[in-house]
Amino acid sequence: MQYQFGTEDEFEALSDDRLVVTPTSRVTGDATPIELKLTDSMRFRFLPKLVNNHKDPAKSVEGKLVFERKRKADEGFPSDCEQESERISRRNVKTGDWLELSLDTSETFALFTGLGQLYQLYESVGIPYVPTEYVGVDSASSQVLSLLKNDPSAVRLLAEDNIFELVKTLLRLVTQSESVDALSDTLKSLEEDNIQRLSTTLNVEQLERAAEEFRSSLDNSEEEYWQKSLFGKYPWILSQLFASPLVLHGEKAYVGGKLLSNRGGNICDFIYRNRMTNNVCLIEIKTPLTELVGIPYRQTYSLSTELSGAVNQVLNYRDQLMKSYHSLVGDGGDRFEAFFPKCAIVIGRVDRLSGPAAIAAFETFRNSLNGVTIITYDELLQRTADLIAILQSDAT
Repeated sequence: MQYQFGTEDEFEALSDDRLVVTPTSRVTGDATPIELKLTDSMRFRFLPKLVNNHKDPAKSVEGKLVFERKRKADEGFPSDCEQESERISRRNVKTGDWLELSLDTSETFALFTGLGQLYQLYESVGIPYVPTEYVGVDSASSQVLSLLKNDPSAVRLLAEDNIFELVKTLLRLVTQSESVDALSDTLKSLEEDNIQRLSTTLNVEQLERAAEEFRSSLDNSEEEYWQKSLFGKYPWILSQLFASPLVLHGEKAYVGGKLLSNRGGNICDFIYRNRMTNNVCLIEIKTPLTELVGIPYRQTYSLSTELSGAVNQVLNYRDQLMKSYHSLVGDGGDRFEAFFPKCAIVIGRVDRLSGPAAIAAFETFRNSLNGVTIITYDELLQRTADLIAILQSDAT
């Protein structure tokens, strides 16, 4: 029998064999009792304990054989009662006496099978750090795994839905495991091509999930959602705004500007930091429904109040940050630099502009700015889609 991490529901269809190991120390753990025989009035079982036996690692199981009787009307067996009941053990056997516990063929086979599972379990995973349930994979599943390992082309024998259901379940179980080191060691044993395909697939999946959530939220007019729920969850989306390698440095970050009365402080939505130079970038977030241009003006359009206000707002943040830099750094926290920081504004959507004249007015304005990048939500989504396409082409 082979064992994997898992919850009861996830492997219910594979096997009814379950083992729970509860660590009692760094080197020992109590395991689920092996039931040899059970009736309304009699219970015979083996209480196993896994032992990290450094002197003889092959001998990793010890335990107790417990045989007990009760009246049918009793709620539990003697060993279940809180009060200490009369117990007969090897210590009670006096010189000249003997203690006999006979096992019939069914009981002997149950003990043999249970011990075999325990030895295999210990050899595979050792003693867990927390109480853990292990679920057995039946012989048919074991044979399938062996077949696929020895002949990967045999995967065509399985229906596609079954393949990916198995993969999904195994990935869920592996990533829920407490043994991160064991998972890392397993990945190291894979060939380079396997690692590359796995990494690309996982990256594409994460990007596609983010893109789908992004796309379905384009009509959301709440700044709080975009600041906390979307960009807070996927901060790498905003790192695409600049060519430099960036990492999120802070959200709703104070950049200075308070008066002596402790009022009037400036709070920037996001601050990103260059991984190499530690210089920061300031990002201001509006919503996809924020208007980009205002009313027509002769052959062009005026800018919207929201867009011009956002530009002045982020420029003010930069000015206050540079003026307050020494006091901010003196307050402690992560080290950063403020060498005329770049600024960015995420605002509006190109597809909401009324026509070529409105698009031209918007493009002319943002391209004339120095040190301030303006990008719309649909453009940012397209960048994410382009990144997905690149990764998918690399995977083929």
